[in-house]
Amino acid sequence: MKRAPRKRSSDAGRPEVNPATNGKLLRAKKLFFSLLTVGAFFGLLEVVLAGLGVDPPLRNIDPYVGFASSIPLFDEQADADGRIRMATAPNKRRWFNDQKFLKAKPAGTYRIFSLGGSTTYGRPYDDRGSFSGWLRE
Repeated sequence: MKRAPRKRSSDAGRPEVNPATNGKLLRAKKLFFSLLTVGAFFGLLEVVLAGLGVDPPLRNIDPYVGFASSIPLFDEQADADGRIRMATAPNKRRWFNDQKFLKAKPAGTYRIFSLGGSTTYGRPYDDRGSFSGWLRE
């Protein structure tokens, strides 16, 4: 006949570990609550920063200079008469001239988009000095 192991006085406050799980459940709980704590901390930090009016950097800068599909070059804006115009997004105006055009292209018109460097942009002047501005005139 086997005897049950005697409890030592040093084991008084420790939870008993089921030998079948070998402590894995305890580790899973620790991992879960650790991730929950970290997630709650960063979630609360986001709420506090938004409440203080801190904007994400992508609202003002574009590290991909227009080549990220999640950060559009043009924003939709409604005119006073209800027509939808596309306008250069505010965070893109550092690299692109401010342009506006109707979203629905009128019949019998052409749209030409110019790609290029400083002469396309009109540097060191503005859009009036660019070959795109000359083409428009």
